[in-house]
Amino acid sequence: MRNGTGTERFGFVSISAESFQSILEEVDDKKLENIATTLGSTMPEAVTMFWFKKLNLETFLQMISLFGKYSGQFVIEVDYKEGNYVMTFHHHLGKKWSIYLGPLMSQFAKSVLKVVPHTDVTDNLAVITFRMDSLKSGD
Repeated sequence: MRNGTGTERFGFVSISAESFQSILEEVDDKKLENIATTLGSTMPEAVTMFWFKKLNLETFLQMISLFGKYSGQFVIEVDYKEGNYVMTFHHHLGKKWSIYLGPLMSQFAKSVLKVVPHTDVTDNLAVITFRMDSLKSGD
């Protein structure tokens, strides 16, 4: 059994941004949303548990930050004020990536944090907002 960072275990692949964008352009928007919602409720949780051994707001944010950093697919900004979180994902992969990324991260937040996220997307941004009263360490 190989003991890696999780990329081998979870079957991550690397392709060029141009190839990735070409594939995304061939998929209908509703289908992208459905795929993202399905994967967002399982895949990020599994990877987070593999890396951090627990699910909570802190590990949720760490997972997203690490994924963005090492995948190169986005840069994230997280703003917090009086219980309101705004997560802004900046990228250069076009609207189709936003259509996928927004629901993926929303579903991840919904399943792990038990919040009701709101998603907005543009050509190069996906913005997820949700309310959570405090940073909980959890078990």
